[in-house]
Parts: sequence; C-alpha cells; structure tokens
Amino acid sequence: MVDDATLLAWIDGELPADEAARVAAEVAADPDLQALADAHRALAKRLQTSFDAVLAEPVPDRLLQAVTAPPAATVTDLAAFRAAKAEAAAPPRRWWPQVTALAASLALGLFMGRATLDDAAPGLVVTSPSGLKAGGVLEVALNDQLAASPAAGPVRVALSFRDTQGRVCRSWQAQAQEGIACRSGDGWAVTAALARPPEADGRYRMASGPGVAALVDGMIAGEPFDAAQEAAAKAKGWR
Repeated sequence: MVDDATLLAWIDGELPADEAARVAAEVAADPDLQALADAHRALAKRLQTSFDAVLAEPVPDRLLQAVTAPPAATVTDLAAFRAAKAEAAAPPRRWWPQVTALAASLALGLFMGRATLDDAAPGLVVTSPSGLKAGGVLEVALNDQLAASPAAGPVRVALSFRDTQGRVCRSWQAQAQEGIACRSGDGWAVTAALARPPEADGRYRMASGPGVAALVDGMIAGEPFDAAQEAAAKAKGWR
C-alpha cells in the first residue's frame, strides 16, 4: 500500500526512479489514490499561482541591504496537508494510523521548536509578559514582506491569512525554524515555532511532515490572502 508520505513524495518528484514507478502503478490501479493525487496537484497549482501578478516586482532595497539570502519558500505544504486530510475523511480503509502519527509528530515538532528558540534563532522570538512575540528580523519581515515578493534575508514570509478570531496571521520560515505569528496590538504574537530539519549539506529545507501547514489549516478562516488582499492588509497595518 502507498502511505500518505510516499504518495506526496511521489507527486512532488522526490522518489527514486524504481520507487516512483511502483507508486505510479499503484495509483493508476487505485481510483481513491488517483483522486487524492489530483486534488493535491489542483490545490497546489492554485496556491502557487495566486501571487503570479506580483512576482516580477523588485525586492525593496532596505531588505536587500539588511539581510542575507533566505531559504526557498513554498506554500504547497498547506495544499498537501489539505489533500491528505480530505482523503482521511473518506470511507476508512488505511488512514487512521497515519492520522494518529500526525498528531504525535505535530506535538513533537512544537516541543522541538520551543526547545530550539534560543539555540537556532536568537532574537527571532522573544518573551514578553503576554507570551512569545516576534523580535528582530522576524518582526521586520512580518511587518514589511509580502509573501509573493522574493526576500533576501534570513526570514521568509510564506503565507498570509485571517484566522477564526479575525486576526491577520502569517506563516514564516527561517534557517532552523518555521512558525506562525498573528497580529497583536502593534506587534506579532508567535503562536507556534517548529524546528526545520537540516539537509545533508547543512542547508535547511521545508519540513516534510505537516508541521505549520497543519496548524494553518486548523486556524484559517476561508482561504489564504491573494496578492491584492495581502497588499491591502499591509496598507492597514495588518489589521
């Protein structure tokens, strides 16, 4: 059987050739797997193209001068998570063990993220009387970056959305962490910070598990902001 992680790795082209061929054959023979793959591709394409209108805009000079090159950002994890969740809601046949594992891995990721705040990104997240808040370059990025604009810095904003409480929230990525922060007063309350796994060569990539995408899916009201909605929210001070 093809599990969730293997299916998504196949869709993203991350499997070796022999394994990819095996999964392709199983998907071709299984209408449910084919439907899940199609749903993932469709949602990923919609999210990836929602900011096409502003991709050609120049990077602000103040960001280029202030920071160094960031890790590549992506919003497809949200699409992948939603597709997997939709499949999990179908008549049960093999997904319950994966749902249990998802909850366990998410809890572990939150613990790891909190444990690495001081070591992995000093000054990125700071403690205040009201809880964890964005500080330093994270606060600058959350205030100034548009998710569709290429940013040359250690923090990359990946997604903007409004949560069920009506707050504007933004997911972010740094070299060793990723998380979510929501507008609170004149600052940003950090609602989650998770560790990001290193590559073999020491670089960091987007976590392969549900991670922040699962949290966004549980918080979001409606759909992620498109380019126009995000620009309007920034003009209003992210209110």
